[in-house]
Amino acid sequence: LLTVKDGKPTVIKSPEPFKLEDIPKDQDLYLFHSCAPTGRNDGYTPLNVHPFNVNGVYVAHNGIITNSDKLAYTYDIDYSVEDASFVDSYVIPYIFKYADSLPHLGHPCPLII
Repeated sequence: LLTVKDGKPTVIKSPEPFKLEDIPKDQDLYLFHSCAPTGRNDGYTPLNVHPFNVNGVYVAHNGIITNSDKLAYTYDIDYSVEDASFVDSYVIPYIFKYADSLPHLGHPCPLII
């Protein structure tokens, strides 16, 4: 769960489904992502479930990026950093960085592809 209040993003993760009373109220934006961990890891860890933060870009992605290893090599993405946790979706913000496609809006906002 990603929430944004007054431009400040907060990520909340849980191995169990959220209860309504656990969800912060009066936020400006909510991004829910409910999915089993994907990519190279099995099982829940806070680092391998979405949404996650890559240099201020919050990512939630459904599906599997089958060529994430090739993309990581092409764009020189270091999967060894702790935040990457070998999640295939970690390549998404880097691709935007190199393509200059990610708008610089100055505040968190959803980008749906």
